[in-house]
Amino acid sequence: MEMGQSVEDALRKYWDTDPDSEEARQLDYPAIRDFFYVARRRQAFLSLRSADPTRADELIPLVRSLQDKLPGTIIVANQSSLFSRLFARAYGRSEYRYRNLRTGADTAGGAW
Repeated sequence: MEMGQSVEDALRKYWDTDPDSEEARQLDYPAIRDFFYVARRRQAFLSLRSADPTRADELIPLVRSLQDKLPGTIIVANQSSLFSRLFARAYGRSEYRYRNLRTGADTAGGAW
């Protein structure tokens, strides 16, 4: 519970602001539109979304900066698509498919 509160507090100024405000423009990182934090047993993960999708990659250093507030943890931060192979692998899928959003074609992507 304490770790989750530390994460929420550390990110508060990025999610508790109007993304179009002058205050948000003065922040070191882009405003956060949505985020969630999940902890279970010996595992925790955080997902967040930038208010400005073109600046999502700028949130990676912000997440990495949480390391100082969470002693004894290892932080891995990256940007991935909801439909990425990494996401499928995280949920134990041995194969994946993707849909071309322009044409609607359904294609077998491969296996690991």
